[in-house]
Amino acid sequence: MPRVFRLGPGQLGPQQHSPVSCGAACLLVARMLRDARYAAWVIDGSPGDRRTPDERFADAERRTMWRTNSVWSYPGRLQMPWPRQLGTPPWGALAELEARSSDVGSSYRVITTRAMRGIDRQQVFDRVVSQIRPGAPVLMYIGQDLLPRHVCLLFANPGSRTVLLYEPSAGTVDFPQRERFIDAKLGLGGWNKPWFLVAPGATGESVGAVARSHLLIPTLRTAPEGGLMRQRTGTSLGGGNRV
Repeated sequence: MPRVFRLGPGQLGPQQHSPVSCGAACLLVARMLRDARYAAWVIDGSPGDRRTPDERFADAERRTMWRTNSVWSYPGRLQMPWPRQLGTPPWGALAELEARSSDVGSSYRVITTRAMRGIDRQQVFDRVVSQIRPGAPVLMYIGQDLLPRHVCLLFANPGSRTVLLYEPSAGTVDFPQRERFIDAKLGLGGWNKPWFLVAPGATGESVGAVARSHLLIPTLRTAPEGGLMRQRTGTSLGGGNRV
């Protein structure tokens, strides 16, 4: 059996491979955390696959964006298509989470946090974070006052309930900062304001309502290039962060 894939605070995980693939990178990391076989394929490849882990991750990013942004998210499920140059839409991310990046049978919702008061953001943050567990990650869309510009992942490693935050432009893994979320001063990927949470739960805004109300998701911040699994010193981890 493949070893379990984990990311810990202080490690550097995969980086997004294009200016617009932060959402896809988050969805892929969530899938790797849930599916050890898939993680083993990304890191080690299969017989005859001469690509590097970075190349396989980049290819998987493109395939993920094709699903999240096309009219078919997965067989039998229609969604509003979205230009890939504008990033990953929340409704496409929701469908991908339910299909591949969370436990089988999970139901997700989109929560709009942009216009909330601080006290309301606090309540939402506490409620959503309390629901995060292995196989039940959360995507967080952040940006400026007018537009969402970036996506990060809130997750728990297999066998743990400690909530961590993955920021894909740099690949950093750290603890989420509650007060920064409440005050809309996140400072993640260069952006501060929380816009959406794509979180487990049976209720929330319909994806259709989100699609109709927020039709501007622009080009996201360009990511630096780097290795798939790294420490902050730059030392390659290879398979070493799979324990």
